[in-house]
Amino acid sequence: MKKSRLLLIPLVILLAGCNNQIEIGFSNGDTHSAGPDRETSSKEGGVISYSYMDNAALDNTGLNIATLTFANISTSKSDIEDKELIMSYLSVNQDILTGVDNPHYVSTKDDGTFFIGADSSYVDGMLTLYFNVNIKNIEITAKPYYSISTAFNEEVLTYDHEVCIAINNTGYIKLNEQVNEENKEVSSSKLSYHLEQAAGAVTIKVGKRRAIFEKIDLYY
Repeated sequence: MKKSRLLLIPLVILLAGCNNQIEIGFSNGDTHSAGPDRETSSKEGGVISYSYMDNAALDNTGLNIATLTFANISTSKSDIEDKELIMSYLSVNQDILTGVDNPHYVSTKDDGTFFIGADSSYVDGMLTLYFNVNIKNIEITAKPYYSISTAFNEEVLTYDHEVCIAINNTGYIKLNEQVNEENKEVSSSKLSYHLEQAAGAVTIKVGKRRAIFEKIDLYY
């Protein structure tokens, strides 16, 4: 009987060790962190397939234009779900915006930056805008998300690669990755979209990480 109990001791130690490994592995494997630069688990959404297209050739003859810009941003917030708060950040020079919906990975920085997307190539950022008119053409001025860090008394610019944006059922258009090393900034791109069917609901999707939005021109 004593020998049987002795034989069980190594098994108990082994099981206890396994439990510790599971708990430690879970803590170390958590890729979410606070703030707008948080990472997203690479397994969260699975692999996404992207269909790319070039900038559309827009014919805006006879159309009205409204410009959407971003204002009142003074704090850093990550993955905002509060629709009223998002609306407070959107400024349109024509009274056509009525609401927003489906925010996924919509974030801000305290320097006034508004961006959509996650630090992951496995999920898309998204935001739907509602208007009281039907939008026909869209021009988005945006750039890849970037940041500047200091290492060894030198400023280092890092930015997201292969960032792309789609509108409703259009293909994705890639943002340029032109960098001004002297000024430590990434150049803006103007992406143009023609909607085959004019729509009062416009869904913006951002893939392969994050895009900083500067303005959106809406033609109707």
